[in-house]
Amino acid sequence: SVTLDKALIHFKRTTKEWNYTFLADYIDNLSSGKSTKQSPLRLGDVTIHHLHFESIDQWKGEDMITDVAGAEIKFNKTDFEHNFISISKLKLERPSFSIVNYPGTRTSAEEKMAQMDTSGFENKMECRIAGLDIINGTFSSKRLPNDTTGNAPFDENDILFTSINGQLANFILKGNELNTQIKLAAKEKSGFEVKSLVANMKF
Repeated sequence: SVTLDKALIHFKRTTKEWNYTFLADYIDNLSSGKSTKQSPLRLGDVTIHHLHFESIDQWKGEDMITDVAGAEIKFNKTDFEHNFISISKLKLERPSFSIVNYPGTRTSAEEKMAQMDTSGFENKMECRIAGLDIINGTFSSKRLPNDTTGNAPFDENDILFTSINGQLANFILKGNELNTQIKLAAKEKSGFEVKSLVANMKF
């Protein structure tokens, strides 16, 4: 088993290139067989205390921050050479995810070219999770500047869901497609409450 305490992952860019490009190239070499043959990584049970992940995209104008107070992961199989991860159980305690959109530093010409680029991000990894439990999660989304006027109880440019509890079953992320069955409950700061959301999700 493996235990991680106070893990920090930081991605950032102020131009088109990310600060982790070298790592992406290394993983791509692993999957393409260009690197030296290595023994498969066997993780087994992994426990995480206090995980912080942040993706700061000043070029596009989008920051994503994730915090997890505790996580328990039971791996079935990890095969990075063939882009495959299988997890039997994933438990997240007090996870929080926030996304903030704002005017980025890229020029209007760069933004137009990015919108015209149809290649997009190609996820080569397949990840399967038999069961995922979420305990007391939080989700927030903000758009700056916020031009919303009036006193509407629900502000689509400033969303905050708390007390997110639920389960995801048969979670499959393959390429850029995600399939799972969800059962969730949550509260929004406006007073709107999701008592029970049960659905098959695909996107």
